[in-house]
Amino acid sequence: MENCHSPNRFGRRKMFLTGVVGCAMSSLAAWNVGTTGGVIAFRALQGAFGSLLMANTLGILRATFPQGKLNMAIDIRGGGFGVSVAADPIVGGVLVQNVSWESVFYLNVPVAAIALAIRLLVFVESLDERPARFDLPGVALFRTGLFGLVFGLIDVQTWSWASGETFAFLIGSVAALGAFVLVEQRVAPPLPPMRLFANRSLRIGTLVVVISS
Repeated sequence: MENCHSPNRFGRRKMFLTGVVGCAMSSLAAWNVGTTGGVIAFRALQGAFGSLLMANTLGILRATFPQGKLNMAIDIRGGGFGVSVAADPIVGGVLVQNVSWESVFYLNVPVAAIALAIRLLVFVESLDERPARFDLPGVALFRTGLFGLVFGLIDVQTWSWASGETFAFLIGSVAALGAFVLVEQRVAPPLPPMRLFANRSLRIGTLVVVISS
């Protein structure tokens, strides 16, 4: 499904390359910075660049593979993601125990180099010829809602479920996400077409991913 709000607005290839290089450089910086504050700052920057990769990969697969091979490509992507999630704690533990905790950041550099080479050699650029306007209110509400939800759930172990801080973040999250749904029903085109959630399989799949995360 094409979405003018996806990285295709600016070029999938360009956004992927930016994310890969940014992740590698911020990992190197976190590896060498030598201070707790610096590590936190560069990890946040790494996360920002990483956000250009996760959602973008599905768009790249759809633009690259024909319909008959698309499901296979998506399955391989999912399998690779699952293997990496399972292997990360093990590899990270081995590096921390036998090398140093900073070495876990260096591991991203050769992986980024491989991804960069594949991207440059295999994939071509794609752009929307007439991209629609950027939905700033929708983006702001969605990010505010997710931030409140994640921050509230993470810090509930410090504040407790009955604390005012927990209620404030979780209620604020629900309000922002509710406003997001209302806004997206009135803009064209919406960030996610709301009609998609009429599909039972999509609703269940989305709920499973949220609970799993």
